[in-house]
Amino acid sequence: MRRGSLEIPSLESLSVSAEDTLGFAYSIHLRRYNLNPYFYNAPNGDRVIDYISYRLYQTHDLWHVILSYDVSPAGELGVQAFTFAQLGTPLSLLLMAGGMLNIVESAPELCEEVFATMTEGYTKRKTSHFLLRFPFNEHWTSPLSKVREAAGLTPQCSGSASAAADCER
Repeated sequence: MRRGSLEIPSLESLSVSAEDTLGFAYSIHLRRYNLNPYFYNAPNGDRVIDYISYRLYQTHDLWHVILSYDVSPAGELGVQAFTFAQLGTPLSLLLMAGGMLNIVESAPELCEEVFATMTEGYTKRKTSHFLLRFPFNEHWTSPLSKVREAAGLTPQCSGSASAAADCER
């Protein structure tokens, strides 16, 4: 895969990175949620849409890390709101709508938190750079705070608990 392919180092090498780095934070995220960074196969063709889809799949969990969202319903929908704000993808909009309907039905007590996180995720687009082309390969050993800064993501002091924790640092 040409077009600026994401080269993800081994989980073992990321795990021994300095604790404040993107690589270490990403390895913690992957291990905490039992995720495989190599789950998706590179597309066989050279179509732009295949590259974009693959890049989205490859970077989805990195977006969780630099946006400060876990994989809870609120965190997932926060990432989808950010993705929709960045790309206008109908799939993200459908996932947000379906996610909210599911929350309303199965856990209505979470509605306020989920909606606040979705609003926050969508709002983060105001300062962020276009993450689909962000050079993650250059930042595995960079401090996570510097990566967020380079991506135009400053801590949001409202919304989700994870973002609020960043504001206290």
